[in-house]
Amino acid sequence: MSPRVPSYEKAIRFQLLALIAGYILQRVAFGASSTVAGILTGISSVMLLVCLYAAYKFYRELKAGFLFPLRTISYYLGIISVIIGVVWLIYEITSGSPKAPEALMWVAVLTGSFVLSMPYVYLDSVRLEHRLGFTVTVLPLFGIQRIDEEDDRMLIRGKDGLEITVFEGQLGPAHYNELRTRVIAIK
Repeated sequence: MSPRVPSYEKAIRFQLLALIAGYILQRVAFGASSTVAGILTGISSVMLLVCLYAAYKFYRELKAGFLFPLRTISYYLGIISVIIGVVWLIYEITSGSPKAPEALMWVAVLTGSFVLSMPYVYLDSVRLEHRLGFTVTVLPLFGIQRIDEEDDRMLIRGKDGLEITVFEGQLGPAHYNELRTRVIAIK
C-alpha cells in the first residue's frame, strides 16, 4: 500500500520549490526587483495559510485519536524554529524593516518544511502509517502479520516485509499504551 499524499502536502511542496527558485532568481538574475518580491510575498502568504490548515488538520486528527506525534529531536527543532521565525517576522514587521518580505518567505519555508517532515504515527480503520522525517511506511491493517513487544518498543511486521518500530519514549506512556492497545486489538 503506497502512502497517500494529502493535497496540502502537494501544495506545500510546490510552493517550497517556487519560493526557493524565486529567491535564487531574485538574488542571481533580477536583483532587488519589487515584482519578484511581491510574487514571493504572495506565495509565502498562501503557503502560511496552507500550513495553518495542516496544523488544524493535525490537531483534529490528534483529538480524534488517529494521530500520535513522535517526540523526536526534529519535532522539537521544528517547533522551536517556527516559533523563532514568527518572533523574527513580528519584529521585522513592527520595526518597519525592508527585510520583512524576506522574513515572511523564510518563515514560510521553515513552517512548510516542518509540516512536511513532522514525525508521527497515524492509525485509522484502514492503515497504520509511520512517518519519520520524509520517510513514510504504510501498513494496511489486514496485512499485519506479527507484533513483537519489548520493554520500551513495539515492532509491527507486515506481509510485504515492511516493519514499523514505535518507541515508548517517542510517544510518551499515555499515547504509547493507547496505540499499543489499538494495534493489539486489531491483530
